Amino acid sequence: MIKNLISLKDLSKEDIEDILKVASKIKKYPFRYSSKLKNKTLLMLFAKPSLRTHLSFEVAALQLGGHAIFYNMGDSTIGKKESVKDAVKLLLAFVEV
Repeated sequence: MIKNLISLKDLSKEDIEDILKVASKIKKYPFRYSSKLKNKTLLMLFAKPSLRTHLSFEVAALQLGGHAIFYNMGDSTIGKKESVKDAVKLLLAFVEV
């Protein structure tokens, strides 16, 4: 089931425990997960600069066999030159949900 994470407040205690268990397994056995994101692209939309988050997500995507794209919303034309609806259609054509 696809679940969008908007806020940590949306997660139950069990959700957080499950995430930490999986993270622990990935850290302990990284080779088992090295192709988990094969042929997948992570689109990272950032409203504010964030060095640690940007780098950690990009490195994680690469280590899991995927690719990451950084998109700075501050420099974006979304909502200015093109509608949010059109932009979402375009973004969904390039990245998997």
